[in-house]
Amino acid sequence: QCMAIVGNYESYHIQRWLRFDGKTVDPSYPLHAVGRGVQSNGQNKFEAPSDNYALQNQALLETYFNRLEETIDVLTPMAATCAGDDNTVIVMVCNTGQSDLLINFFCSADARGFGDIVREKLLIFATDEGVLEIAKGLGVHVFYDEKIFEKMPEQEAKRYGDRAFTQMMYAKIVT
Repeated sequence: QCMAIVGNYESYHIQRWLRFDGKTVDPSYPLHAVGRGVQSNGQNKFEAPSDNYALQNQALLETYFNRLEETIDVLTPMAATCAGDDNTVIVMVCNTGQSDLLINFFCSADARGFGDIVREKLLIFATDEGVLEIAKGLGVHVFYDEKIFEKMPEQEAKRYGDRAFTQMMYAKIVT
């Protein structure tokens, strides 16, 4: 296995290379760029979601689309208030498991003297009632829709790519 930073090869991200033909790792094979989920033994830890997960995600997306008009009606004035004269909104998606990071963000902003700006500009998409209450307590604009977020996890991800992680990433992409 080899890692290299190569300019102008698809991107400037770290590229992973492996002597791998897609099935077998062999030192006689030429190096090929592989995804970050491919381990040194050739096993891919980031496989495509199963049909079951795809159907679950499709149902979640359907919920978002079914609630779109109501969501826009609620979010439009909220976003306009956050945007103010400079048309800037800071958006965060958070669950209770990530709430320590959210609170730390506020404490850091307060310590640096711009907590009031953060409270004015921030719009939090709370994916559970715990974060909804925390956000209200922090005095920020918060959006929560029980129908949209009812299947989102409240706990933090235990590891990169686990179900809680992927569900929260999904929420961050579609909100």
